Amino acid sequence: MSATKKNPVLVGVDQSVANRRACDYACEVAAASRAPLLMVQVVEPPFDAVPVNVLDTLVEWAAEELTERAGELRTFNDGLEIECIVRRGAPWDQLATLAVERDAQLVVVGTFGRRGVARALLGSVAEKVVRTSPRPVVTVPAHAFANRSQAGRRLASLLGRQKLAAPSVIAISRGAIPVALEVARRLAAPLDLWLTEPMVSQGHEMGALGEDGHPFFDDRASAFTAEERAQAEHEAYRRMTRELERLRGSLSPGEVWKRTAIVVSDGIASSSSIIAATRAMRSLGAERTIAAAPIVSKRVLAAVRKHCDDVVYVETAMLAEVPECWYRHPTLPTARAARAALAAYDPSASTAIAS
Repeated sequence: MSATKKNPVLVGVDQSVANRRACDYACEVAAASRAPLLMVQVVEPPFDAVPVNVLDTLVEWAAEELTERAGELRTFNDGLEIECIVRRGAPWDQLATLAVERDAQLVVVGTFGRRGVARALLGSVAEKVVRTSPRPVVTVPAHAFANRSQAGRRLASLLGRQKLAAPSVIAISRGAIPVALEVARRLAAPLDLWLTEPMVSQGHEMGALGEDGHPFFDDRASAFTAEERAQAEHEAYRRMTRELERLRGSLSPGEVWKRTAIVVSDGIASSSSIIAATRAMRSLGAERTIAAAPIVSKRVLAAVRKHCDDVVYVETAMLAEVPECWYRHPTLPTARAARAALAAYDPSASTAIAS
């Protein structure tokens, strides 16, 4: 007797930032319940009386993009059945109708979380699906965190539960400083900066350079010539030197000898920078190295784990790999604010919170 096929998980897809996290979530639910995933994109005519050929072209583009996104999700979900569907009409109506037609166990939609006047005037597809769908609906916020400080507090809560010997918190970029600051406060640990800078050629990353001047080249570097690698390293060094002057001036980085070095990023979408930093901490005598970030891409998680003792994170992502998905307010702190935060931090004034 064949096993009964599970009811599918349906996710509404569009090209907005909000939808990336919704797709990640729907994929997780479908994989966990061993159910098919229906990725549905609805093409709504931008105005009345759209020529048929124009609408057909929009549908073709939507189908191509949907297939590409499904392929990305399959990369780390072997065996997951994914079906792509493109329909025409009002998105909320088509999603609710299709949920009934396919007897979906769950409908997942992304939302920007508008409130007040904006919500009253604009409404949202998500809200209409919630009101009209006869199937359960989950709305997934576009952003994982309000800002870097909130993300840091959530990350700090996870790290605070561990028994860490002599922790030292290291931020690897300007954007990581607000995150690392919250971690250091929670652990009453020293806070320092160890910059890493991606090495890029023709828009493609090939590795990262740390303050120690030792480049880390990943597997992608083999596609570049020696001259291109040298030029990318030179440009990375120039950018890093300029940023170091802004953030730390002439001060030297602190010691990590015989300590637990917690290397903090504000989000790991590429492995090179965090690997370059953890390798440097090890070479400087750290007893243990931990890579920590509020959000980590599933694409690089395994690679990062090979180069440190532990990886601590709040969320993982497959499609939601850009700061606009991580933070509602993604703007980096100014160099002056970041430098002031580093200078003002006093670990003796922080109190470690018992788990």
